[in-house]
Amino acid sequence: MARSTNRSAEDGDPRVTAPTDRAEVRDLAEPRELSLEEVLKSYEQPINEEQAWAVCYQCCSGLRVPRPPSGRPGRVKDPSSILLHRDGTVSLKEEPQPDDDNEGAPLPPIAERQLVQSLGVAIYRALDWGLDDNEERELGPQLERLIERMAGGDQGGEGVSSAGSGATDEGYSGQEEEEEEEEEKEGAIRPVCSFRQVVVLCASRLANPSLAPEHYQAVCRALFVETLELQTFLVKIRDAKEVRHGAVVSERLFPEQGPNQTRR
Repeated sequence: MARSTNRSAEDGDPRVTAPTDRAEVRDLAEPRELSLEEVLKSYEQPINEEQAWAVCYQCCSGLRVPRPPSGRPGRVKDPSSILLHRDGTVSLKEEPQPDDDNEGAPLPPIAERQLVQSLGVAIYRALDWGLDDNEERELGPQLERLIERMAGGDQGGEGVSSAGSGATDEGYSGQEEEEEEEEEKEGAIRPVCSFRQVVVLCASRLANPSLAPEHYQAVCRALFVETLELQTFLVKIRDAKEVRHGAVVSERLFPEQGPNQTRR
């Protein structure tokens, strides 16, 4: 990955803009979810690293749970495929399945591996959002390694045997820790191919991995609420500007009536 320290989401870039097309403004009353792309467009800057860790963890945690028969998660095309919910959970847009025989069944290893790969690519795009073509985000070594391993998940079948199959452990096992240390010594990068592997790696970076569910859910919940508040604020500003512009136009067309008078 290229390096550039010119801009980072950690810098708190305050630049935000409201949508210019009224058709793009969603109903802000009680939205059930916001796509990660909507979050990026609202702030006009990348997500920060903690948010990236949280989205990875929450999304893969949700994908390990048996899905309803309404559909299955489709391939992650870009950040618009990732949905943040008010309660801090994260899901993927679902695609209807023509075959009803496998409703609710676990994804086969190859499909799970492809989802992990495409999710890694989408998270990387969210971290690079708004940057110039000739620059890339400088990431912490742990997050950069995770994304590289996720994006390389289609290069082999390693790790498929540890795919999530109803296991509930969210900690960092000693065996996996030893494997990590061996990889670092050998300089090898083994692809991450399962949701469970992503969950374990995201939890392992915390001082107390057992608190990962609460921590990452709180991060995603805050991202959802703050984005919604920002969108509401920007819509109010836009509407106020439109009202002011209408008053100015009316005053220029009918200057004899004054700004507070109504045309008869």
